[in-house]
Amino acid sequence: MKATNSRLWSCAVYLLFGHLPTMSFGQEVDYFIVPEGSIAQAETVLLAEGNQSTSRADQVFFDARIALLRENLAEAERLFREVLSLEPAHSAARAYLGLTLAEMGRNSAAIYNYRFALADDLPSDVSRPIRDYILENDRGLGFNTFAYFHINRQTNPFLESNLTEIRVGDFIFALADPEGGTEETVLEFGGNLGYRFQVSETGHFLFRLRADFDHYTNSNFTSWSVTPSLAYEFRVDQDKELALGMSTDFEFLESELVEREIGPVLRLRWEHDERFRSSYFLEVLDLHSPGRQIASGVSYEIGAAFEKVLTPRWAVNGAASVYRAELQRKRLGYDEYRLVLGTRTVLPNGIRVGGAAYLEDRVYHADSRIFGVTRRDQTATISVTVGSSEVELAGFSPQVRVEYEERHSNIALYESTNSSVALEVTRSF
Repeated sequence: MKATNSRLWSCAVYLLFGHLPTMSFGQEVDYFIVPEGSIAQAETVLLAEGNQSTSRADQVFFDARIALLRENLAEAERLFREVLSLEPAHSAARAYLGLTLAEMGRNSAAIYNYRFALADDLPSDVSRPIRDYILENDRGLGFNTFAYFHINRQTNPFLESNLTEIRVGDFIFALADPEGGTEETVLEFGGNLGYRFQVSETGHFLFRLRADFDHYTNSNFTSWSVTPSLAYEFRVDQDKELALGMSTDFEFLESELVEREIGPVLRLRWEHDERFRSSYFLEVLDLHSPGRQIASGVSYEIGAAFEKVLTPRWAVNGAASVYRAELQRKRLGYDEYRLVLGTRTVLPNGIRVGGAAYLEDRVYHADSRIFGVTRRDQTATISVTVGSSEVELAGFSPQVRVEYEERHSNIALYESTNSSVALEVTRSF
């Protein structure tokens, strides 16, 4: 059994060998209480005790507990479900099913069954770890915010200009040379909110909302955006989860809507095994710009991502996608090909280290009216992050991120290099 569920496994040992009500007869059967972790001894005791019940439900319940002790989780799940099909009010089988699903990493389904089990009068030694599990793993409502200290430097060889940004918290101080532009101070604030509503053991609605606000103090104007999305996610089978949703994005300048995106999203998550999982997605968005109709149109994106756990402390991941924007003004539309390869590891002292390389190739659909050629940009980015979950600052987890980006273009105006160092602290509520 996984160490993360040790308290629940202790609870299961109690359920297996403590005072357990048998639903068929409404009487208590006094089993031996076996020390936590003594699985072999527990199995010996249970087999020696034998199944004294005569009902079909109790016979299957006995077999299911043996399967759980032997860590045959798929068989245990099947048998506990069979018990519930025979006796839907069998709260012990419902609690066991929750434990089995938790051990399989299927938290939503586990929580769904645990809530049913808690509706009955379970012993406090059993209900307490179940309630703790729900509190620790139920992410029905969550809020995430951040603050950072960020130094960013951008160079454009065509304009012979340099731009340095220094961010402290939500403030940005932009320092530019005379040829590169004017100084500007920007106040930024942003956050994410998510809510999950479980409608069945295998399905739930997921609502997300992101909001960003930027106030330019020197120019005295504010831009802001809200990005709500709603999806219904359901498990197709034990290994696959499908999400059908609607994605939207609204961008405003002061009170005027300047851009709107809305469209369907289809996503499939596939857990091939405990060490490898992948996801696939398709997104189609209607793009609308009220004040600039030539920038309106449709975008399409299709892609895939994966993560492979090589050792308990080391994993690699990657993603690839193709994006196409078809706009009313053809020369503004483009095709973009994206590739990401990364790795992450956890050192023995708890420090997390991650690295990633990003490649983007963007080709516009028509020649530039000014330069007479079809613009093509190729961007390469390398980033390294270092953080620790063992260190907290007022409840915030710190992370340092270093990033370097180069963009090459067949039109020199759009070439640039960008480097940044950031100390970020995040917290989820």
